[in-house]
Amino acid sequence: MNDIHTQPIDEEDRPVTWPAVYEITVKGRLDGEHWSQWLDGIRVTAHPGGVTVIHGPVTDQATLYGLLARLRDLALPLLSVNRSPATGTSTASTGGQAQPYHGRQSLC
Repeated sequence: MNDIHTQPIDEEDRPVTWPAVYEITVKGRLDGEHWSQWLDGIRVTAHPGGVTVIHGPVTDQATLYGLLARLRDLALPLLSVNRSPATGTSTASTGGQAQPYHGRQSLC
């Protein structure tokens, strides 16, 4: 069974493959370890100037929207959402292996 899903992203029908690696930048400072755990192991890095970058693989588009909703709930201004090359996967909290963000497993 193939775990990679594709769907067109524009009029040229270039496919999007999942999981995909995203880099999301928000205005505000999040402590990396605590917030990485809250986001199920996706890498969270605070940068000088009050900007935080969230980076890692996401399993599908619905999960990406869920991740963005969680960040929205923190009331941090969203600065950018960029799809990254697959070679830049997150290794936070995974023993050196990239783990796709699957979304929250419970409502707690």
